[in-house]
Amino acid sequence: MTNYWHKLQKIWQAEGFRGVATRAWRKLRSLQQPPHRPAPRTTLIPPLVTSQPLHLQIAWDATVSVLIYSSGDKLFNCLYYVQECLTASPYSLEVMVLLDGTPPSGELLSVGGVQWLYSPSPLGAVRAWNYLAKKARGQYLLFLDDHCQVTAGYLDRLLPFLEQGYGVGAKIISEHTHLLCAGVIMAATPLYFGDQDYPGEPCYNYVRPAEALPPWGFAISTSLFWQLEGLREEFRSGVYAFADFCYRLAAKDVPVLYQPKSQLIYRASRLPPCPPDPDRSLWESLWGVPRPPFHARKAIKQPTILVIDTLVPPYDKESGAFRLYQILRLLLQQGYSVIFLPDYGHEQEPYTSELESLGIEVLYFTYQQYDWAKRLQQRLSYIDLAWVCRPELAAKYFPILQQNRRIKLIYDTIDLHFLRLQREAELQGKDSKEWQEMQKLELQCSQQADITIVVTAKEQHILQQLLLERGESKGAQNIRVIPNIHPLYQGEIPDFADRQGLLFIGGYYHAPNVDGVLWLVSEIMPLIWAKRPQIPVTLLGSNPPAAVQALAQDPRVTVPGYVPDVSSYFLSHRLFVAPLRYGAGMKGKIGHSLSFGLPVVTTPIGAEGMGLQPDKDVVIAETAAAFATAVLDLYDDPDRWRCLSQASYEFIRQYSPGAVAPLLAAVLRELIPQAG
Repeated sequence: MTNYWHKLQKIWQAEGFRGVATRAWRKLRSLQQPPHRPAPRTTLIPPLVTSQPLHLQIAWDATVSVLIYSSGDKLFNCLYYVQECLTASPYSLEVMVLLDGTPPSGELLSVGGVQWLYSPSPLGAVRAWNYLAKKARGQYLLFLDDHCQVTAGYLDRLLPFLEQGYGVGAKIISEHTHLLCAGVIMAATPLYFGDQDYPGEPCYNYVRPAEALPPWGFAISTSLFWQLEGLREEFRSGVYAFADFCYRLAAKDVPVLYQPKSQLIYRASRLPPCPPDPDRSLWESLWGVPRPPFHARKAIKQPTILVIDTLVPPYDKESGAFRLYQILRLLLQQGYSVIFLPDYGHEQEPYTSELESLGIEVLYFTYQQYDWAKRLQQRLSYIDLAWVCRPELAAKYFPILQQNRRIKLIYDTIDLHFLRLQREAELQGKDSKEWQEMQKLELQCSQQADITIVVTAKEQHILQQLLLERGESKGAQNIRVIPNIHPLYQGEIPDFADRQGLLFIGGYYHAPNVDGVLWLVSEIMPLIWAKRPQIPVTLLGSNPPAAVQALAQDPRVTVPGYVPDVSSYFLSHRLFVAPLRYGAGMKGKIGHSLSFGLPVVTTPIGAEGMGLQPDKDVVIAETAAAFATAVLDLYDDPDRWRCLSQASYEFIRQYSPGAVAPLLAAVLRELIPQAG
């Protein structure tokens, strides 16, 4: 609660009594009410179509061959949605239908653009799909039967994986909106993972390796399909045949992926059951007796790392979130399976879907499961590492994680919170005990963790000294540095003459940013405007409070708020200013500017921890007068500007993803030597 009252004090300074009263009322209500339980999201199922004008385009140089096995009465509906949902994609199609033992009707034969094949004596699905695949001309094969109904964007989400040489399948939903299959688990009989469950559960909504996939909606390159000699026709069941095919792919180190963003509606209440014999006997002769089912995650062979932070990282709004987002990407590149738990609990779009598309399971609340402790305990048995951000979250989650002694704990400080609070108290002349309480909590977290992560060598030294003073030599030895990560801008950098104005960026939930821009406009800019009255200032960043928005009353100050892509601002402004008077850690806004080759004027607090050299990499000034002079001197000096621009761009290479990746890999190898 101490931290919450500190936040209310900040709101009072920015928004006054009304802002404090509103948030205090919301807090009291939240303490009295049970946790918010989200309503179930329902998937809108398009209607069954039995009669509509229908004509598909024939493509002789097709990208995808759609192979449809038909022995029932829903073929027209299947073809209608192929026309509506697949032909709208930029990929050319050919559609092939095999009517198995069912004579073609006149209504069906009137459908143009379809290659009709008819077998008077039933072939069965497995032989029929092989027969169709032999005649296909497309680069890729998509397997359907007449109960299948594709949805919008279906191919668009599969093809990137097909182009990488994977076998890939979709999430299958019933016409009654129940989940039917999110991959196949090979047990005594094949199990459809998630059958009859709510399809919005997190475990069904992220891209992941699959042990096996069902035939309906499965896609593969034509050449790879025939390299493995197609489906084994000894199997009677398509589920066994495609599971066997997936196992053969895995034996050749070809990934088999489940892609939930591609959704297939199956016009039945359940998928067809698998006959036990002779398919089961054949399976056991080929692959052995299946082990008892555990979970779809048994197909994931890599070490699993759980990452916990307050929110799904809004990487385009906060520098700390951007760093964490880059770390998540590096973890995936280094072969880890990643689970992300947002303490806030609810979905945040588009960020949740982006992580799921990368292959990260995001543990958000659903109407079935809104207890964070249960969500975590259900997954404890297959977590190897836990990366927990911020001291308050480490204090909350470490006790649960420690129930599995095998889990190695990583505490990511983000920055030393107590140091930031201490500096704020000193700047404002307050005798605050809040920073001392925070220091105690941060030290406790460091003592409990197997490794503590800080973002700068300076904070590493500070934390080591504090732990050594308390006799915690082990904790002091286990502190590692993982800095901010900044991909370099790869385009052309505009020259000095093509730029004007000063730029600042920062999330305004972070109090040092609010203090910095207020100091900039109230004390620094008047000194600059006295000599250059036309220099404009842009204050980018999400959630600007009323006090920051009020700065735009001066026509020379612009407060755009949140902007999804800020690249144009960094390429059009002449200088970046970071007048930070307190804070801690590595300042993401500084690295962001340097990655665009935009020269920076900042304070000692802003520059700390990065190894920046004054007047070589950045310009550093401490007082308002010195800051104004530094801006004026650099603003009209093209030669010096160009030197700083080039030096800053070269300096930030050491914080690029490629440079930080080995540091991260080395830290994790300390905990799991065989990983990375």
